[in-house]
Amino acid sequence: MDKKLLLIAAIMGAVAIILGAFGAHALKKVLSDSQLATFEVGVRYQMYHALFLMLIANLNFLAIKEKTIIMYLVIVGVLLFSGSRFFQSLQLD
Repeated sequence: MDKKLLLIAAIMGAVAIILGAFGAHALKKVLSDSQLATFEVGVRYQMYHALFLMLIANLNFLAIKEKTIIMYLVIVGVLLFSGSRFFQSLQLD
């Protein structure tokens, strides 16, 4: 389970880095400052969640069932929060 958590955290972190670079370089010319700030908030919180999953993977006092529940809640949270920030920022006027 710990390896699965670390893999998901690594993928989530890598996607956050890629999206951050994409936003800083490609979207900077297309989006307004407020849209870009909204996009950056989504990227930042996705990275926070990736780091959180790495922490959870290394905690020994949590049972596998608890880690699984946390993992699914974090994934859903990232999809809902960061996903909505990305969608909101990319709505071009």
